[in-house]
Amino acid sequence: MRMSLPERLLEQFLLDLRTNLQKMGLKSKFKLIRRHLQLYGFDNHHERYLLSVHESLCGVWQISPGWEEVAHLIRSEYASWAVIFLQKPNEENDPLGFLITSNDFMKMISEFRINRMGRIRIHEGDLPSKDKFNDWKSFFRLLNRSHLKDNSDGCSC
Repeated sequence: MRMSLPERLLEQFLLDLRTNLQKMGLKSKFKLIRRHLQLYGFDNHHERYLLSVHESLCGVWQISPGWEEVAHLIRSEYASWAVIFLQKPNEENDPLGFLITSNDFMKMISEFRINRMGRIRIHEGDLPSKDKFNDWKSFFRLLNRSHLKDNSDGCSC
């Protein structure tokens, strides 16, 4: 079965993420949590992360209407979560996109457009440049920031 270009982008990102986590010495269990929401979880030392990963080739992303399910998963199992908006990278091994912390995403959600199928439609211009990554170093810096930010406001999710 042939994968579309966005699906290949997502698969390559996940494979590279797993590889980079291993290079960093993190023996994390990286697993798919909810396929229809594109949710992936992994353990980093003693913390559990949840990533909602969405891919785009034209600077527009769509999130399914059931994204609110994330909140239930967070309370039950995961310490931190973030939304990742992938773009087609310029170089083969470096990721490109945005990593939005859960707190920032929840604040921004009312500003996004919803199409007639109930999907949240997000344009590249809707996302802050401070959340952009263009290599693995900047990706992990944003990921670490998302963990610190989410847990610094007293949330024991």
